[in-house]
Amino acid sequence: MLAWHRRSRIIGAALVVACLVSPVSAQSPPSLPPSAGAASLLPPEWVVNHEPVTTRLGPDSEAEAFADLRQYTYLQVTGYSGDWAHVVNPRTKVTAWVPSGSIGPTDAPPEYITAEPPPTYAELHLSRRAIRGATLSFYPTPEPEAQLAPLAHNTPVSLLDSVHGSDRELWYRTLEGDYLPASAVRVPRSPPRGFAGAGSTRFAPGGYYLTNVLFTQYFTGDGASIHYNYWSSNWGYSASHGCLGLPYADSAFLWSWASLGTPVFVHR
Repeated sequence: MLAWHRRSRIIGAALVVACLVSPVSAQSPPSLPPSAGAASLLPPEWVVNHEPVTTRLGPDSEAEAFADLRQYTYLQVTGYSGDWAHVVNPRTKVTAWVPSGSIGPTDAPPEYITAEPPPTYAELHLSRRAIRGATLSFYPTPEPEAQLAPLAHNTPVSLLDSVHGSDRELWYRTLEGDYLPASAVRVPRSPPRGFAGAGSTRFAPGGYYLTNVLFTQYFTGDGASIHYNYWSSNWGYSASHGCLGLPYADSAFLWSWASLGTPVFVHR
């Protein structure tokens, strides 16, 4: 009988220990402190920034700036950290941080926002100017819901490449990722024959005929212009028929900087 009582006490103690200590495989893992900059994950929600905002690489105003967003850019929020929202730009697929106070909820965007960009037809990396009536779109399609904003006549635009749009026409993709129909962009070309400027004295005594004279900007009624001079490197000496020939970089800069009506002063 004594042995039975001793055995029962041992079994009871073992049961108490078994109730207090669960197997290692059944224990919950210890909670870890969140790492710096980690976002509390949420189902993605659509928002727009109600003011121009600079995205940053971390949830801090001192973090490295990444890119500037124009007002009313569609974004997807994937989480928050303090007063900062972790967002995805659906057009560029880039993630970054923005102040949560700069964004607000919106309906799901048009299908063009999330559509895959068309493949590049030709690399450009050129500076051009928009013509009157040009309108930026966030996808190369003439559909009105894809349009972003009209451009003033002669607005400089930086073109990354060309693509074929949904209408099978040629479009240009800008450095910012927007699109312009090729028909809405002014491309520099040689001056018409009959002018006294570059490429125009083919049949005159001592004349010449040139093609592809880029960045031509006329400043007189008889054809004198500022343009790229690819056939000469004798800079600083008189050799012109009335035009001002420049190296490629200088002529490209003036093309992007000067607008219609910019005064030109010629000193002899």
